[in-house]
Amino acid sequence: MHFFEKAIATIVIATALGGLVPPSYAMPGGSHDHSSSPGGSHDHSSSPKTKLPLPEKSATEIDAEKFYNRGLEKVQGKDYQGAIADFTEAIRLDPTHETAYINRAHSRNQIHDHQAAIEDFNQAIRLNPTFTHLYNSRGEVRAHLGDLQGAIEDFTQAIQVYPEEWIGYFNRGKIRYKLGDHQGAVEDFTQAIRWNPNYASAYTYRGDLRAKLGDSNGANQDYQTAAQLSTNPANVDREETAINQ
Repeated sequence: MHFFEKAIATIVIATALGGLVPPSYAMPGGSHDHSSSPGGSHDHSSSPKTKLPLPEKSATEIDAEKFYNRGLEKVQGKDYQGAIADFTEAIRLDPTHETAYINRAHSRNQIHDHQAAIEDFNQAIRLNPTFTHLYNSRGEVRAHLGDLQGAIEDFTQAIQVYPEEWIGYFNRGKIRYKLGDHQGAVEDFTQAIRWNPNYASAYTYRGDLRAKLGDSNGANQDYQTAAQLSTNPANVDREETAINQ
């Protein structure tokens, strides 16, 4: 499965399953500039650009894709058990099928098989340790299971991989809030706002914390900003996770 196919399929299915608020994803494997040839920079402005052929897939890989795509269709129909079976077969045929692990994890999460979901995220991370979505998703599941320190570690790792990962700061801030680390949580929500200044829920959380810390002026400013932004549902946290309960 090719790089951009993986990223798009993962984002689509994660959104459909109602997981994390979709962040500005750091694409798997990082960003690469293919505008110059290996060994130095060359000016090709006077010659036509040659597209490299995509590697051909084996028959086994094609079969794996068929099961994977059928699994996606079953997810859309909320047949999570059927989807898990198809993703499992795709993985059997192609053990390096990263997005099959990811989408099986999301499907397992839907049927509350959280530990198995974590194991799938573990495998996906082994295959692609630079995809921040994986750490954020695994952190969400760990938080749901009450492993708050493990969740913090995952959100921190997401931030380290991609420092502009605002959802990592936001999620870590919620855990720190829950653990009573109010100052640390304020710092995280501030960073989330820095990278996504239109996210109303970050202001609401920070406003609550500032009020607890005695900063009434700062709290009121945050509440006012949140109220202005919350007229757009896209700016509001719609997650229902253990973090909020």
